[in-house]
Amino acid sequence: MKKILVLLFLPVMLVTSCVDTLDDYNISQKNAPTGSVPPSMLVSNAIRNFADQMASPSVNSNNFRLYVQQWATTTYLDEPRYNLTARTIPQTWWQTYYRDVLADLREAKKLITADLLAVPAVRQNQLAQIAIFEAYTWSVLVNTFGDIPYSQALDYTNSLPVYDDAQTVFYDQLTKLDAAIAALTTTSGGIVTANDLLYAGSVTNWKKFGNSIKLKMAMVIADSDPAKSKLLAEQAAAAGLISANTENARVNGYTTSAPNNNPISANTISPFTTRQDFVVGRTIVNKVNNLADPRGTYWFTTVSGAFVGGNTGFSNTYATTSKPSSLVTVATAETVILDYAEVEFLLAEAVARGYTIPATAGVTGVPTSAGATAEAHYNAGIAASIAYWFGLGGVATTAAAATNAYLLNPDVAYTTASSYVTSNTPTNTQQGQVTKVSIAGNFRKVIGEQKYLALNNRGFDAWTEWRRLDAPTLIPVNSATLTTLIIPNRLIYPVSEQTQNGSAWAVAAAKYGGAADTTAPKLFWDKF
Repeated sequence: MKKILVLLFLPVMLVTSCVDTLDDYNISQKNAPTGSVPPSMLVSNAIRNFADQMASPSVNSNNFRLYVQQWATTTYLDEPRYNLTARTIPQTWWQTYYRDVLADLREAKKLITADLLAVPAVRQNQLAQIAIFEAYTWSVLVNTFGDIPYSQALDYTNSLPVYDDAQTVFYDQLTKLDAAIAALTTTSGGIVTANDLLYAGSVTNWKKFGNSIKLKMAMVIADSDPAKSKLLAEQAAAAGLISANTENARVNGYTTSAPNNNPISANTISPFTTRQDFVVGRTIVNKVNNLADPRGTYWFTTVSGAFVGGNTGFSNTYATTSKPSSLVTVATAETVILDYAEVEFLLAEAVARGYTIPATAGVTGVPTSAGATAEAHYNAGIAASIAYWFGLGGVATTAAAATNAYLLNPDVAYTTASSYVTSNTPTNTQQGQVTKVSIAGNFRKVIGEQKYLALNNRGFDAWTEWRRLDAPTLIPVNSATLTTLIIPNRLIYPVSEQTQNGSAWAVAAAKYGGAADTTAPKLFWDKF
């Protein structure tokens, strides 16, 4: 009996001798202990989550390619018909940016600030880089929903945060972005190179990225606050912007194996899926066909030698409709967050609005005699986009000739541009009824038309620019039984907010259709 008691008592002694107090048992087995995760890895994780969410075409989380009719579906019709309640689309978008991006960035800031052994200049750069990416992320949330939890957000002790005014949030982040850009010193390091998914340790490029975000955010408020927009855009242009495709903000390093493959491949190609849900939309295909756009080869597959677009919002046959090209769907495809072409189109718009942009800003590859005109920046934006896609296609040396030929097309040239508007009803042929409309003299339409093409496969940014510039003309899904649908101007709030944070949600929703919380109301910067 004594032997049995000793054997039973021994394991208890062994276990209890390994701990000092009972608090040592109270450790979460699912979360890493505080300080055990290097802050640069948290930044890396945040950037990757941001990029994955932007890239994903999953109907459960990101339907913006469908809203702007870059893509269409073969079977499921709720999503291209703007149904936001059949799936948890707003919830996933909201949760990703709050929980998987902003929360990681905030924790990284805490760890970096608390590290007393860090080199002060390096710590300063790291905090500035985080602030730059935070500003971009907050702007995405504002540009998606409008008013959002902000001043009380990300506080685990407050599960019922109030919603802050969208413009207040946006402007506060512009102020913080300015401070972050000013704090960056290119003579010191920043985020650890291996964990800097955007620029592999180049603080110089981070500074250009920060200024480019500033320019982008400045142009968002061009119609709602022209004076502030002008001031900020001019400051950003003078301080130095992304000025080549080699400086694009992009996340690569995706692999050919799950789960590290690009999210597009996970939804479009084998061995990651056998589903055949997506084809390209006839709206963008018709523009490419009618403009003889040289990028079509790198964007779409062909059917009997032709690009054939699907009817967004209605059923399409997978076998007889073009799909996104292998350059788009390959597992290792990079995700572009902000690129040189977009910067040039922003500069073109700024000049067209009368902003004073230095002659040295942008226009890489454009003859210096062209100066810093809106047309020069517009041409440079087109050139940058063509060069990027031709580079991916392995024919970079032919990009310049293709650009020159494209710009000679009167429908493309800045002073004589036209738009090809596609109807969107199920009664037309698969290619749809196309109407040619002159847009010459309307900088919003001219720039918006080519910017829409350059933002192919970047659905969220194309949606934002469509709302902002009202270009190109997109015809909502309509038919004899669908007569009141509109392309969303915002996403509704997640259902979880209504059920879990009801009082704060009700105050915010009152600005956007009341209890219905609709997609029709425009955001504070959308004035046309």
